[in-house]
Amino acid sequence: MFKYSKSLFLCSILLLVFVAAAFGSFAHAATVTDGRADLSQMNLSKDPVSLSGTWELYWDQLLTPQDIHAGRGTLTGYFSVPKRWSGTLGGQEVKTFGYATYRTVIKTATTNDEMLVLALDNIRMASTVYANGVKIANCGTVASSQAGYLPVNLPFDATLYSKDGQVELIIQVANFTDAIGGITAAPAIGGASAIWRAEATAQLYDFFMVLFFVIIGFLLLCVFLLVPREKGLLYFSLACFGLAGVMLVNGQRSLIYLLNDYSWEQMFRLNMVALMVALIAINHFIRATKSGVLNSRFVVPVDICFAGVAIYCSFGNIASFYSILLPLFIFINIWYVFIFFRIGILLWREKVYQQKIGSIIVFAALLCLYVSWFNSLMGLLGWSSGIPYQERFLVFFTVLVAIYFAYRFAYEYNSSDKFEKKSIVSETAFLHSQIRPHFLFNSLNAVISLCYIDGNRAGEVLTKLSAYLRNRFKIDDAAVYTTIEDELNLVKSYLAVEQARFGERLQVEYQIDNALLKANILPFSIQPLVENAVVHGVLKNPEGGTITISILNTDGQILVMVQDNGPGMPEAVAASLQDGTHGGSVGITNVSRRLKMHYNTAIAVRSTPEGTQVQFQFPLKK
Repeated sequence: MFKYSKSLFLCSILLLVFVAAAFGSFAHAATVTDGRADLSQMNLSKDPVSLSGTWELYWDQLLTPQDIHAGRGTLTGYFSVPKRWSGTLGGQEVKTFGYATYRTVIKTATTNDEMLVLALDNIRMASTVYANGVKIANCGTVASSQAGYLPVNLPFDATLYSKDGQVELIIQVANFTDAIGGITAAPAIGGASAIWRAEATAQLYDFFMVLFFVIIGFLLLCVFLLVPREKGLLYFSLACFGLAGVMLVNGQRSLIYLLNDYSWEQMFRLNMVALMVALIAINHFIRATKSGVLNSRFVVPVDICFAGVAIYCSFGNIASFYSILLPLFIFINIWYVFIFFRIGILLWREKVYQQKIGSIIVFAALLCLYVSWFNSLMGLLGWSSGIPYQERFLVFFTVLVAIYFAYRFAYEYNSSDKFEKKSIVSETAFLHSQIRPHFLFNSLNAVISLCYIDGNRAGEVLTKLSAYLRNRFKIDDAAVYTTIEDELNLVKSYLAVEQARFGERLQVEYQIDNALLKANILPFSIQPLVENAVVHGVLKNPEGGTITISILNTDGQILVMVQDNGPGMPEAVAASLQDGTHGGSVGITNVSRRLKMHYNTAIAVRSTPEGTQVQFQFPLKK
């Protein structure tokens, strides 16, 4: 059930990601058809509208409203907005370098005294805007030749008023420097408060995104410094820094507000370098996290290609760079199709459910990244992909990668936890196996010595030893727990052997809470303490002594205590037995290690000249 609940959770995340991507944009889209748009049914004061569609285009003509109304202009045809200058229209070639006039007439429901705002984002590379016959804004200087032309491509707003429920927009555009010309982002129109609120939100969103990527990148870099073997963290942190650079020069172009004198060319260079850095980092992130997808023979040539693009864009001629932008766009698309294909093969071959889930998360994250870059590269080429808010997909990408790392760390933690449990079982078996030869060696030595002086007693000892070994071999070395009852049977068998050897010199008393007999205890945790009390306590006195074994319930804790009335031991020896560092006592050191491993508790040793007391406590578990 847990497995399917994780799948449901993952599917829910992916569904939310793509649903969120499908809704919401800076403005609702309105279709401009043959230079006409009817917005009379829309509340522009509340919802801005994007003026995309086919506008009137007057190619190689810079016309004022008066020129058009006087009939001095010749309509070339209807040209899409947004779209780069290319192709043929009305028998004329629409070239990258040139000048033109756009015109559309908008029907609105607003009154003459209601102010509207026109938001213009990306007009390459100089523009002048007229509304209802009045010049309302310009960006750069429009001219019919390069001599009087000044290129400036920045987002700007212009205020206007509807005249008798109608707005005539005329935009003059010129480009003689950039490899892309024309209106490459549709203007938006709406009420002043709505437009400015949307722009402020978009600006805040841009700054938040930059900060978000920088923080995530910094945190992952710090984690990598702590866990250097996890190279995927390093590569993804570099990708985050690259994406932060991309965000600075896209969207609302936040870098303009940070550095006022930054030119469009400098922003473009930064954009491409940051993009290439992010692409290279993502390649190595995939290689580090999904080794079966990419290897060096694929990644190294692609990295060299991306690095070459970054170097060329940093120092080369920007206008000539556009000649390789379309091949680069095609190459990146082919590369990511190849990556998706390789991940698909990996998903098909993976048999481990947890690994398959990790691959699905990586695939979804890369898909979000691909959608964002596809939209961004389309914009660089002067085309529109029709995907709103491509930055959102960068957020989805980062969130999904964060989910992937969380999922991977959780999976590795669970795996290490299972491995630790197996290690505990193995070490328990090893520690158990230490006790068997330790006691057996001592017992056989005792039998050998008795054979020379008392054959009957030697036979009695062997009989008791046989009973002890029978009880001993009932216990599985790999078993983590046994019952107190079985442990006591083993102790009694051992003491029977020792009493057969030493007779009246060894006396034993028991203080046992019978309600605890079925409770769990670590195997061989009492017998070594009893053996230590016999050998180093009672038998140190010529007349012998008494051992008291107590097993009591103290507030939900089981107290195991072994006391003897022997001569005691030096304080340093007692301390070394308590902390498990005494090299001469295999049994007590063994018990101490296992108590620490299973219960995080320790043996307490208290010794005086009147005797020694060794005890430990652990939780009651039936």
